[in-house]
Amino acid sequence: MLHSRSRFFRFAGPMLAAAVVPVVAHASAFTSPGGAILDNASQTITFNVTDNFNVNHVDLTLTGLTHTWAGDIIATLTAPNGTTRDIIRKVGASTSSGLGDSSDFGGNYRFIDTGVDPVPPLVALPSTSALPSGDYWATTLGTNTTSGNKVNLDAGFAGVPALGTWSLTISDTAGGDTGSLTSATLNIGGGVVPEPVTVGALGLASIGMLVRRRRR
Repeated sequence: MLHSRSRFFRFAGPMLAAAVVPVVAHASAFTSPGGAILDNASQTITFNVTDNFNVNHVDLTLTGLTHTWAGDIIATLTAPNGTTRDIIRKVGASTSSGLGDSSDFGGNYRFIDTGVDPVPPLVALPSTSALPSGDYWATTLGTNTTSGNKVNLDAGFAGVPALGTWSLTISDTAGGDTGSLTSATLNIGGGVVPEPVTVGALGLASIGMLVRRRRR
């Protein structure tokens, strides 16, 4: 009897372990239209994510972002569970009341952890020139006006459930300068969440097969 029981678990253990579905890499991109960025006003752009996985990567592309005073802009990204991270926060300012840099936005900008600090090239420009298109960090208020304070999007959203409505809010914080955004693209990656019911069913099926085999 003891021998039969040990042989049962010797076979059942590996089969039950195999029933645990591994996390599968997953990536999704969602694009939504933008709009006008008006004086002292905000617009919210939403992304309806229908995929169910836990996030381990986030990047955001702002296509056709224009504004005649980059330091006016605050942009934040919020996940369905309420987790919020800065994308842009008054670049070139070191305090919430600072004016920020007077140079312009005028291009396509991807905010990704592997990008570069947008503040040094921006503050080096004349006030009527625009930051070149490219890959940049997400930034929040810096400790000075010549470099940004990096926001790590992957770490900031790590483990957040992707499923649901994500929101990008873009705000103009001062009068006299306006802009626009053509579209925004949210790119998220992670692992598919295994379904417990499926795992349980596979485990029960394995046990049933072993029991029937032992009775012969």
